[in-house]
Amino acid sequence: MPGSVVVRVGQTAITETTVDHWMSEMAGGRVVPDPSSRQDQPLRQRALSFLISSQWLLGEAAEDGLKVSKREIEQRFKDKEGASFPGGEAEFHEFLKATGKEVSDVMFEIQAELTSSRIRQAVASREPKITQAQIAKYYSQNKQRYARPERRYFDIDSLLSEAAARKARREVELGRSFAKMGLHESLERTRSANVGSGKEAIERAVFSARPNVLGGPVRLYGDYSLFEVRRIMLAVQPTLAQVQGSIEKQLAAERQRQTLAEFVKAWRQKWIARTNCRTGYVMPDCKQYTGPMASEAKI
Repeated sequence: MPGSVVVRVGQTAITETTVDHWMSEMAGGRVVPDPSSRQDQPLRQRALSFLISSQWLLGEAAEDGLKVSKREIEQRFKDKEGASFPGGEAEFHEFLKATGKEVSDVMFEIQAELTSSRIRQAVASREPKITQAQIAKYYSQNKQRYARPERRYFDIDSLLSEAAARKARREVELGRSFAKMGLHESLERTRSANVGSGKEAIERAVFSARPNVLGGPVRLYGDYSLFEVRRIMLAVQPTLAQVQGSIEKQLAAERQRQTLAEFVKAWRQKWIARTNCRTGYVMPDCKQYTGPMASEAKI
C-alpha cells in the first residue's frame, strides 16, 4: 500500500493518521506516544475494528441504495446535542475538548449508527409475515407453556410442637381468628415435586384440602402447621385466539434474529474479502488475517 495508507476497504483508504486519531479519541483524548507499541495493540485493534466495520456499513448501504442523507445526519446530531448537552453549544465544545473528539468524528459515528439501523430495517422488511398456520402449529406444540396452573391462597401457622399446634387449633375452634394468627401465602400447583421435600409435603396438603376448613396439625419443614385454604384460582388453558398476538411477535422476533445472523455472516465474509491491511495492521477483519476467528460481529 502506498504512503500512509494502512487499510483499504474496497476503494476507500484508511490512513495511519486516521487510525492514530481514533486511538487517541478512544483513549479519552490521551495522546498515544507509540501507537505501534505492544501495550497499545488492543487500543489500535479497537480503532481499526470501528473504522473498518463503519466502512463495511457505508459500502453495503451504497450498494443497496440505503445511504443516509447529510440532512438526516445533521438532524440526529442536533437531537443528540440537545439531549446530551443541556448547557448548549458551550457544554458540547467542552466535551469535545476533554475527549479529543472533533465534530467530524461525531458526525461519522452518527452516519455509521444510522446506516446500521437502516440496513437492519431493510433486512427485517424482507421477511415474509408469520402465517396463521405457523402460529397454530407453535401453539399446538407449546400449549403447556401458556397454561396457568391452579393456585391456592391460604393462611398457615407453624408451631414448634404438635401439642402447641393442637392447642392453637382448639383456640380457633372456640372462635379465635385463624387469619390473624397465620401468615398469608399462595402456592401454584407444579407438575412434579421432589419426593420427600418440604415443598412436596405442603403442596400435597394444600391441594388436597377443602377450602375454608382448618387443616392440621401436619408436619411441614420440621414444624407442626395449621393451615386453611381461603381462595382457589382454577387452572386455565388460554385459547389460541387469546395468545395469538404474543406468539406472532415471538415467532417474528426469532425469525428476525436468525435472518440477521445469517445476513451478518454473509456480510462479514463479503467485506473481509475486500479489506486489505498492511503488515502491522492486520486484525480479524482483514483479508490477510490467518489467526483464530473472533465471535461474529453485530451490525
